[in-house]
Amino acid sequence: MTLINLKRFIPIGFLAVLSSSAVAQAEGQFLGWPEGQTLPSFAAPADTLEYLDLEKSHEDERNLLTSLAGLVNRVQPRIYTISGNPDEGKLTWLKNAALAYRKVADPYSLIVKYRGSAKGLVITDPQQPATLNLATTIAGLEDLLVVSPSLAVKLNAAPYNLPTRQDLRGQFRSSLQVYQTLYRKYWPRATHRLLVGLDPATSGFLRDYAVATRAAVVWLNARDPIENGLLRLFLRDLPASAPYLGWFPYAEGGGEQVGVDQLSSFGLVAVASNYSENLTVFGGQNRTIQVRPAPTKPALENKIYLTLMISEGDNIQYDQHYLRKLWDDPKRGKIPIGWTISPLLRDAAPALLNYYYASASDNDTLISGPSGAGYAYPNAMPSEQLDTYTSRTDQYMGATGLEVITLWQTNSGVPSNETGQAYARHSTHILGITNQISSGLRWYDQLANFGLNASYVESAFQLDNAFRLGGSGFDGKAPRFVGVQGLAWKVSPTVLYDAWRPYAKDSRYVLVRPDHFFLLLQEAKKSGVIK
Repeated sequence: MTLINLKRFIPIGFLAVLSSSAVAQAEGQFLGWPEGQTLPSFAAPADTLEYLDLEKSHEDERNLLTSLAGLVNRVQPRIYTISGNPDEGKLTWLKNAALAYRKVADPYSLIVKYRGSAKGLVITDPQQPATLNLATTIAGLEDLLVVSPSLAVKLNAAPYNLPTRQDLRGQFRSSLQVYQTLYRKYWPRATHRLLVGLDPATSGFLRDYAVATRAAVVWLNARDPIENGLLRLFLRDLPASAPYLGWFPYAEGGGEQVGVDQLSSFGLVAVASNYSENLTVFGGQNRTIQVRPAPTKPALENKIYLTLMISEGDNIQYDQHYLRKLWDDPKRGKIPIGWTISPLLRDAAPALLNYYYASASDNDTLISGPSGAGYAYPNAMPSEQLDTYTSRTDQYMGATGLEVITLWQTNSGVPSNETGQAYARHSTHILGITNQISSGLRWYDQLANFGLNASYVESAFQLDNAFRLGGSGFDGKAPRFVGVQGLAWKVSPTVLYDAWRPYAKDSRYVLVRPDHFFLLLQEAKKSGVIK
């Protein structure tokens, strides 16, 4: 869509020429974000963090206190919040990351303690929920706390004595007008190295990160022509491989596919993270990943080599929350399983990635979720941006020890030749790629793209069917390779283990890790037994 076409959807006089000096100033205000690093590094956390349990707090209080955490943690991570995930009530990650903490009984005491971090208040308009996103943006740019009208009255008074700097009530007739104002007035001052997409109904969670990084926060539907026209204005200003953190409107109704396709067309990536928490804390820990060495692969024989994967790992909030539940399954480690995880955890939460490596068994293999360094549809990327993305992906794969990538192309089938060759050019650390849409094997130079026999499997019945069909007609004259991926929300290590048990007695089948799977594929190709 050209600029002229975009004007059809934006009021006359709205399109602003972004000041390069203003953009540079916004980006330069944040330290620890070198060129080529997708997400910023924060300072090392304080010796003792102040922990706020906000699970039962009103949403207005969660927004207030996570905005405070964003302002404070921008300088040094000191505040750790739980916005509403009961699994974190045990402070699992705080303990695993060896971070000391003390629970704060009165959250408002921290407003007094860190009074110097905030210059005042920005008041949301309850009649226009989108003003929460505008307020979050303003809070990051002007060092303000996000408050509802009722909380403003409380914080204007002693002992807080915080003045109201911005009052958003009564200014907007629609959510679109809110985001038009955000673009025109505040986007030139916000960082252009990331964009955040959050439902205004989501309180707490990622909002501290948006405040700390001085990011713009939007909730624009790429399927709506008018909202999409505005969204494209934001996206065009982001550099190649820049992340869109959060999620998309109407994701379950196709919003995910449309949103990721739109980002990819600009050379950008999605980072599902709208329910991530405390990335301002975890992003300040040592980024060196302690990779667990892989065991020796089995010898190549004329067998059916089966590899199993559990997928959802492009999703950082999944890596932080639900993956940990699956990881604690008592059957984990009993059989080889590949676990998708985000390479961007190296920036966002390296302690999480290090925990998974430290607690992994020889049967656990961490592999990259779609489609590398951020969720994208590479076929939709322009050539130059595709080269940037695949190069950065290889760098992150090397830094995180991940060697296999699951590649999403939505309905476009296998990777195009251009996409495959781009990955192949930058495959220093990549053993192979699994394609989730169509089956079959393709080679891009020496890089294998293996179309999974079954993807997003949801039940033991479907697993059994995939195993059985994968071995159908096997004559033992050459090795055969079968890849099956389970949907994380439906398939656990116990489900995989129980489905595999009958086949473990069949000497034709060998269950292998995904990295061994691709090493065996390469060996079979070199020996000429497969093409």
